[in-house]
Amino acid sequence: MEKNHLKGFLPLFVFAVIMAFSTGAWAQQKTINGTVTDDTGSPLPGVTIVVKGTTTGTITNVDGVYELDVPESANVLVFSYIGMLKQEIEIGNQTTIDVTLRPDVIGVDEVVVVGYGTRLKEELTGAVSSVSEEALQV
Repeated sequence: MEKNHLKGFLPLFVFAVIMAFSTGAWAQQKTINGTVTDDTGSPLPGVTIVVKGTTTGTITNVDGVYELDVPESANVLVFSYIGMLKQEIEIGNQTTIDVTLRPDVIGVDEVVVVGYGTRLKEELTGAVSSVSEEALQV
């Protein structure tokens, strides 16, 4: 009687092929990292980095460093920070993206300081009092 040595090989081969193709399902993300600084080169802590059109995001640490796992289909990262211009960066094949944010300069004449906050002149109603710089330096 002749034994078939390939009898147990077929199920093992099918299992190996299924496992090989299923590992592709796990590799649907890539890691993007980098540093966010201002225009003087100082790191910016607390910058929000979000994959455009999603809720996937992170913030920078105290050294301005971030790391974010993004889907392979992600195209654009949005960097935003209070007082800075929002910036959108295309990901492409990059895994390290360092960003320099520029200040969002507004005209001093357009802002009025009120107690502990600020208001635009258009939003202000009521009495207004102005103090000159010389009066403050007395």
